[in-house]
Amino acid sequence: MTRELAIECVNKFLDSNGYLGERTILCVDQYSKCFEVQMLSPYGLFIVRLDGSVIDNYDVFKRG
Repeated sequence: MTRELAIECVNKFLDSNGYLGERTILCVDQYSKCFEVQMLSPYGLFIVRLDGSVIDNYDVFKRG
């Protein structure tokens, strides 16, 4: 996986949750088992696993 693919996964996650606002990435950090995509808009931290799944670490799009 690349940084670009991690960003694409987050964008797909945002699309699937109906987010239509501005998208501003603060930084993308790569670790051995995941990428962390920190965003200002929407404000949050999204963890992208190597299989492409996305974890909404700040519960920006909490379901329930």
